Amino acid sequence: MKSLVLFAKITVAIFFCLVAVFVGNYFLSLKEQTILVEKYSWLPTEEKIENLSLSESQYAASIKYNKKSYGRTSRGISPVSTAAATGTGTTTKKIVLPIPVIAPKLSESLIPVNNSQKIINGIAAGGVLTGMSEAQLRNYFNELKKLGIVWVRWDMDWSEIQKDGPTRYNWSGSDLVAKILKEYNLQSLVILGYAPKWAGEVGCVPDNHCSPQDAQIFANFATQAALRYKGTIKNWEIWNEQNSRAFWSPKPSVEKYSEVLKASYAAIKTVDPTATVITGGLSPVEGSSSTIEPVKFVTKLYALNSKDSFDAIALHPYAYPLSPASTQPWNYWFQMYKVYDIMNINGDAKKDIWITEYGAPTGGSGDAHELKQLNFFSYGKDYMSENAQATMMSDVISEVTKIDSWVGPVFWYSLLDTNSTSADPEGHFGLITSGYEAYKSAYFKLLNSGN
Repeated sequence: MKSLVLFAKITVAIFFCLVAVFVGNYFLSLKEQTILVEKYSWLPTEEKIENLSLSESQYAASIKYNKKSYGRTSRGISPVSTAAATGTGTTTKKIVLPIPVIAPKLSESLIPVNNSQKIINGIAAGGVLTGMSEAQLRNYFNELKKLGIVWVRWDMDWSEIQKDGPTRYNWSGSDLVAKILKEYNLQSLVILGYAPKWAGEVGCVPDNHCSPQDAQIFANFATQAALRYKGTIKNWEIWNEQNSRAFWSPKPSVEKYSEVLKASYAAIKTVDPTATVITGGLSPVEGSSSTIEPVKFVTKLYALNSKDSFDAIALHPYAYPLSPASTQPWNYWFQMYKVYDIMNINGDAKKDIWITEYGAPTGGSGDAHELKQLNFFSYGKDYMSENAQATMMSDVISEVTKIDSWVGPVFWYSLLDTNSTSADPEGHFGLITSGYEAYKSAYFKLLNSGN
């Protein structure tokens, strides 16, 4: 009996120790998050005002990055102004339907200038565009024009273009997309990635996207793409979610990705020195045998001297079932602040973070969730209500406007569901159902956001 009592006491003690560690880590994470948000977003406080110097030069240094402006045509960014989104919050049947930020001047009272930025909206289309007919593409781009979208992110899939060998190219799908995008005056962010079988790493997991055996072979492909579309496409994203085995198989490697990034950056800049080359968007994953956390990935990228091989860093800060405005420490939205802090530490504060994917599914085989629900969320089954998806869009717009001008374009994933009848949530990220039958609440949020 005494041994049982002792065992029970030890078990209770261990339980309370674990609870104490969890609570302690929670508040430490919350404190770190609060510090970074105050440091890198527009949150005027008495301390910030008191710390301002009386000299204009020191004042300029105090208000970080106050000379950044989205009139920077050399970076390939068009000035676009948006207001806070307001929508109907309802689903309905099908309907028919840029000013740069000026650098603030020193005021006599030395009160900080609200240096918040306007959101630049894009659509992350993924790999669907190159498989569409001309009529389908025009229908798709007509919808983008209604929404006031000026950016489109799409795949230029190496594994398709050179699937028949190193000397054979099939640019037909990409040519059609590039041609019609130019006609519609839409700017491209093109993803270059995914090795064909003949160039893929040995041991690539079947049905996953293969990493390349040789960085220079991929750079050769990047050179050909830059040459072919010079004057039409100026913005290139090197790979997609390379911190996950699903997109960098057989296993993600910062070292190997760094080699690919350096080689392809040099190749593209040789063809077009004015091009913008950004890192592949990092997936919001926890570290495991098949994934690398974004913060660790970026930290190591700098350690490998990759700083001069990208013009911006891309992230995918999906937060559902949380809102991006949620203060929970495990909210992936706030990884952006951690990544930007790493950029700042490494002297890269003038570079932006591009949100090349953000969204939430509205269908699946599980349960619909609202943003304030605290019950368990089953990824791969559960999904967000249409109202929650729309609120998340409004919250993203609100959160970006608080940031000290270090976020580039925001690409919503995506315009269309890939399969609105699927039991898999992956088929339901669109603002419109897959057959254009119904428009979701988030569509109207974006429509009314002042694009």
